[in-house]
Amino acid sequence: LIKGSGFEVYVIKKGQRLHIPDEETFNILRFRWKKVLQIDDATLEQIPLGSALPRLRNGDLIKGSRPKVYLIKENRKCHIRDQETFEALGYRWEQVKQIEDWMVSKIRTGSSIKREASLGEKIVRKARQYTTKDPLRWGSGSETYCLKFVSEMFRVYFGKKKAIGAYYYLRDKNKIRTGRNPPLGSVIFYDKHSENDHCGHVGICSGRGKLISVTTKGVKETRIWGSFRAAYLGYVVAEDYQP
Repeated sequence: LIKGSGFEVYVIKKGQRLHIPDEETFNILRFRWKKVLQIDDATLEQIPLGSALPRLRNGDLIKGSRPKVYLIKENRKCHIRDQETFEALGYRWEQVKQIEDWMVSKIRTGSSIKREASLGEKIVRKARQYTTKDPLRWGSGSETYCLKFVSEMFRVYFGKKKAIGAYYYLRDKNKIRTGRNPPLGSVIFYDKHSENDHCGHVGICSGRGKLISVTTKGVKETRIWGSFRAAYLGYVVAEDYQP
């Protein structure tokens, strides 16, 4: 680190002096004022001038030559763990500043950032395990317990034996939505039909037009539309599936 008689401070890299644009950048890069060497202006001018360092701010998104993207927070670089987290936080790729690897390494490392999974995501992750692990636990053939499966995934019980009974209960509480794009983790209801012994049917929306439910072949992931002859009644979002 060097400076002449003026206010400008430079860092020497590959034989060039690079201007540090401001105090915030200086601090984020963990430079120390006591390390700044003052030299005479004539000597300073003899050192070739390179491109100034980019300004760094708390709140900036940065990356080096590697794929990792960081958020600068409290003068530390915090790794954004995955694209899902990046997008959930509302960031855009054009906001990411590409900087030199040595600058990335100079910034102190903070805690990594990973978005907390929503209730719906947690429920789907849990339910999906049973499509391969113990899929017959809630019945198969003519003896199926679709409501019990959903209740145990949520650990919520309404005291109803049939899916249609749970539907009526939630409908009376104005929790049923009738849109055709249920969000991840929603509980989806179907009407009474001879194929479900007039008990109704219920499952968990697993995304991309599919649901996980107890079928005649055990716990399966099937399409929301076209897999059952019973009419679609609507859904309850995961956060509303409670008494």
